[in-house]
Amino acid sequence: MNGSHLRSRLRHLWLLLTTVSPLTSPLAAQETSTSYNIGAVLVDEGPTLDGSLEDVVWQRGTLIDVFIQQEPDEGSPSTERTEVRILHDGETLYLGVFAFDSEPEALTATEMRRDSERILQEDNFQIILDTFRDSRSGYMFVTNPLGAMLDQQVANEGEGGRFGRASSNVNRDWDGVWEVVAKKVPEGWIAEIAIPMITLRFPESEPQSWG
Repeated sequence: MNGSHLRSRLRHLWLLLTTVSPLTSPLAAQETSTSYNIGAVLVDEGPTLDGSLEDVVWQRGTLIDVFIQQEPDEGSPSTERTEVRILHDGETLYLGVFAFDSEPEALTATEMRRDSERILQEDNFQIILDTFRDSRSGYMFVTNPLGAMLDQQVANEGEGGRFGRASSNVNRDWDGVWEVVAKKVPEGWIAEIAIPMITLRFPESEPQSWG
């Protein structure tokens, strides 16, 4: 493995995660959010992406279920429960998201066009991978209950703009190679996300420690 892309199977991946509610941006809330050291579980074979989370391998994934708000009550517990499970097979990072909603009939998701700004304005789940753990750069991945995809590279904390908006430090032209399958369910919505390591840049080190 070199400093640009994965050249061999990744064996250890630790994520220093900042937990915020699914409608907010982790990097934008770092000063008031809570961080946890999370080890992504290594599995021999990743899950089948079908939007159900019924694949037994998900039960082995590291569970994250503590999220806080950025808006309207910054720092307060999220008003809706969210569960995220994380695992990897050495080549791909997997996230299983269950976004519970007390009013699932009110979910708003109308956009399927890739990288559409409307995705950020409706119900969505966002994750930013700070692969160099410098709190200034990262890869942002966003999806919604329909399985829409928005991705971009962020540098210098996106100075000169904000996530989802044009800026010299927010590269919206970047299209990573990743997959997502999402589905609405009676309790809210589910998304399964698969991000191949080769689509990311990260330091040459073992174990990997990302923000």
